[in-house]
Amino acid sequence: VLSESDAGASALYKLCTNLMVYGFGQVLGETLLLLDAAGLPRDSLRDWTSHVLPAPNLVDLYCDKMVSRSFGGDGRPVGAALEVAQKDLRLMRGLVDEAGGSSSNSSPDPPRPGAPLPVLDGVLGEVSGLLDARAARGEEAPMDWSAFLLELEARATS
Repeated sequence: VLSESDAGASALYKLCTNLMVYGFGQVLGETLLLLDAAGLPRDSLRDWTSHVLPAPNLVDLYCDKMVSRSFGGDGRPVGAALEVAQKDLRLMRGLVDEAGGSSSNSSPDPPRPGAPLPVLDGVLGEVSGLLDARAARGEEAPMDWSAFLLELEARATS
């Protein structure tokens, strides 16, 4: 419980900590591109996450989805859809752009309005780019948020 008097505090906390999940996805995606550039197998990342990080963990879960390219889009159920990720990431960006939060005990000042957050901005750009590309192609089937890897790959190879 973050606050006994503010029911929205827990929702904001969940939103804020979701950036770590999206950030893990960003790092996994960039690591997959680095493995490609080095000529190394993508499966080696799955081996690393499952043996180095304590199990079970979200990094291992999304690593498996990204290496196996199990994003949905084929009518099968997905976890959090791209649209959910875009909504979350836009809300996160809005928190910083408004910078209306009060400082915490561990930080003297909240970030200035519009402060850059490279991981947040990167994932938001890739999720939004993929959603735009899918809309232009008329694709409507839900895809897992981790499918942003497709946009990251497209940007890296174009």
